[in-house]
Amino acid sequence: MTKRYTIDLRKLFLLGVAWLVVAASIQGQVLHADGARPSFEVTSVKPSTAAFGPQIPPGAGRFLMRAATVEDMVMYAYGLRHRSEFAGGPGWVKSERFDVEGRLSDTDMAAVDKLPGPQREEQMAQRLQTLLADRFALKVSFPKKELPVFELTVAKDGFKCAKAAPPQNVFPAVMPRFALLVPPPVPVPPGLSPEQQHALSLSPHVTMKGWPMWTITNFLRFPVEMQGRMVVDKTGIEGNYDCDLQWVSEGADVPGPSLYTALEEQMGLHLRAAKEMLETVMVESVERPTGN
Repeated sequence: MTKRYTIDLRKLFLLGVAWLVVAASIQGQVLHADGARPSFEVTSVKPSTAAFGPQIPPGAGRFLMRAATVEDMVMYAYGLRHRSEFAGGPGWVKSERFDVEGRLSDTDMAAVDKLPGPQREEQMAQRLQTLLADRFALKVSFPKKELPVFELTVAKDGFKCAKAAPPQNVFPAVMPRFALLVPPPVPVPPGLSPEQQHALSLSPHVTMKGWPMWTITNFLRFPVEMQGRMVVDKTGIEGNYDCDLQWVSEGADVPGPSLYTALEEQMGLHLRAAKEMLETVMVESVERPTGN
């Protein structure tokens, strides 16, 4: 019998293990500047030597994105939540990584600091749009495309997750456009043997504590069974919930339910293949960055 191992993504989040996940506040909505785009006072773009990315370390008065491809930067700058919303450009925009930094003037920093968190993020994102145009000569268009998605609905037997007890302050109730979360693949807990690590990969077990529905849909974008599709929340469920989800990965030769079966049986949720017209970002032209 294969032993089960559990990963609590909320605990990893609280420990500060943060990877970039870009999430649009409205399905398929691209972040467009309202009027002239703001800019950084000073910018720096360098080839990255980091082993993995992308990362956005915190910093006062500056924006720093490490080990990011142009695709990563465009996704953040325009508030995209899935790579299927990005298209065009030469191959290097998805493979070559850069460390990008933008610093604000004292006046801009004082003004930005007074804004609510979501507006601060949008200000930084719009400044990144300007940086991409100035340093990468990036030009984009915004065609609408019909893209394959999965619609997440309540299964016929009803939603099965328990309402979370207070406090519920880890995730906001409404999905922000920009969110730092911990998407799979999550770091392997320390101390596991190679056999235990293999067992974990075959039968993932995710503990959800205080998750709103938008967090669940974000998480569901990553398992291989999702075929790279965006997940659209059609449940109408509000609030924060506790739930466990355990399934057997596609292709694994061990007993257990598939992801789709586990969602229905353990959480009372159903995935339905569909298509939606979504606004996308198309790279019309781009160049490797100019020197600092």
